[in-house]
Amino acid sequence: MRKLIFIILSILFSHILCAKVFIEIHTLDSVAIFNAENIDSISLIEPAPTFVKDINKKKYTVGPLGNNYWMLEDLECAIFDTLSIHRSKSLSASEDSTLAPYNKGIHYNWTAANGLIDPPYTLTTTRNQGICPNKFHIPSKTEWENLFASVEHKGSTPLRNQNWQITNDGLQRQGESTEKGFNSSASGYAKGSQIKDSNILSSYWSSESLSETSALATRLDATGSLSFSSENKELGKSVRCVWDGQTDRDWLYVCQKDVQDEEKKVLRYKIEKIKLIIIKDYISSGTITDTENHTYRTKRYGSTSWMIEDLVSSLSIQGVNCNATQKTNNYFSKDVINNICPKGWRLPKQEDYKKLVKNDIDNTFVRDFKSAIYKDDKIFSDGAEALYWVEDFTTGSYEENGETKFYIKGIPYFENYNGYSSRFSFVEISNTIPLMPCRCVQDLTEPKLKCRETKKSDTTNIGIWQTKDYPTIKFTQNNNAENVMYIENADSNVYYDKFSVEIK
Repeated sequence: MRKLIFIILSILFSHILCAKVFIEIHTLDSVAIFNAENIDSISLIEPAPTFVKDINKKKYTVGPLGNNYWMLEDLECAIFDTLSIHRSKSLSASEDSTLAPYNKGIHYNWTAANGLIDPPYTLTTTRNQGICPNKFHIPSKTEWENLFASVEHKGSTPLRNQNWQITNDGLQRQGESTEKGFNSSASGYAKGSQIKDSNILSSYWSSESLSETSALATRLDATGSLSFSSENKELGKSVRCVWDGQTDRDWLYVCQKDVQDEEKKVLRYKIEKIKLIIIKDYISSGTITDTENHTYRTKRYGSTSWMIEDLVSSLSIQGVNCNATQKTNNYFSKDVINNICPKGWRLPKQEDYKKLVKNDIDNTFVRDFKSAIYKDDKIFSDGAEALYWVEDFTTGSYEENGETKFYIKGIPYFENYNGYSSRFSFVEISNTIPLMPCRCVQDLTEPKLKCRETKKSDTTNIGIWQTKDYPTIKFTQNNNAENVMYIENADSNVYYDKFSVEIK
């Protein structure tokens, strides 16, 4: 019996294969592909904005104050937005005698602020867009009250003593940048062509009409006081706008992570143009390359990636003399197999091979059958069989004609006699411990779909790899004729309005 010399070393591999999940949005015009790791959520519910642009494309910061999302800067626009009843109509001196540009903003009389520059000068809705950008509106009395309550100040209580302070840039929340607080600059108010109290207060209109000539306004003065006041509708005051919130379900919003450009952070797609959404990966096949520049083809079977070529290493075994058609360094002793797979990969178990067969493997897994087994200085079943080491093989013995014989049990065994088949077998080790090839596997993280049921806070996790098919998300309508999503392979009676892909 030839003496074999084994050298056990750790093998470092660089690999191309990467377990990435992708989301495809198929529209009537194109296909958009996103890496799921870069997506925060995909939703029929419009995310709260961080900015808004007026019809002139001027950008305003938006942030949460109380229960609402407010513009954190004074409006500087004299053109009504496209969804206003005036549709791009401009304010001018002849239509609004109190309109006067001032410093960082523009003053409006109450009728101009609320979009009532044509008779009759009355509001017909509880939420009024007025001069505000699309999807924003003039604050109501209730919304102003909520703002007051959110900073725990009412009436004439000085805001500067607790959560607010006065700076050169105006009133803002303490401890926050000027981009996050209400940031009211002292801009005074307009009376005719004159600007009054420009250094000591700012004043804003609400949508609340108190009489034919007066309306409710708010007042912030240099002492830090915030309060309501009844003001003549002809006076020119500043305007802050409040986000409408979710107003329709006609768009699909794709919220991206770690995108610095706020305008690209949230992408939207018209529902009527979306055909379907598919969640899948592009790693059904690939390659890995070891430090000796041996490259192996890989293929995904279920939730596991397999080498579909035998492991090769000149460092793991020496002294095997095979014929010219055989690789001389792809046979391994049982003493080295626990250290033979690269980092992130492992030796398969018997259960992995059982699952492999259930996934309808074909001849791509074992193509040449030239690596059956090396035993007693010979290659057995060359071209007809293939056997592989597993992590959880067992050993045993039996008596035959008074002789104790030993064996290894649980070895995956593929044969190529009458078509492709596989089974588990045992190998005798009475004379020589056999040498067999290795294949390594990589466990792929099974992503989950985290979905929110329509108009509920309830969430459920749906496994992506439950079946051999990837999940497809389609659109339908509920009993209220609202757009909702349903997911194939999930509960057909449950509809969703938001989902994200969790990859752990």
